[in-house]
Amino acid sequence: MAPLVASFSAGSLAGPAVGGYLYSVLGAFNTFYVVGGIFWLNALFIHKFITETLPPWRNKFKNDKRTLSQEFVSTVKEWGPLWKQKDLRQVCILNTAYWFSLSGSRYVLSAYLKYEC
Repeated sequence: MAPLVASFSAGSLAGPAVGGYLYSVLGAFNTFYVVGGIFWLNALFIHKFITETLPPWRNKFKNDKRTLSQEFVSTVKEWGPLWKQKDLRQVCILNTAYWFSLSGSRYVLSAYLKYEC
């Protein structure tokens, strides 16, 4: 889990700088092609070099044909007992509020800051 979080943090820190540089060098239109190519190469790399870590005995849902609504109801039922624990409920609510405010403020405020300078 640590490499995943480290990669996410590094991308959050370096992504805007790299995107800004590409925009200044290539323009807006070509930047989307470059970023799309990077995503494609990343998907190819993951498919080729990252192995599945799920044990074979956990692969019991491979042939499961449940619908999305059935899966959603099943997930809500499994989370039900967890929501009864006050400490866990508070952490989940705080984490949801954090990510909601971060995602909203990041993109809304960036537009304001760009034109205020």
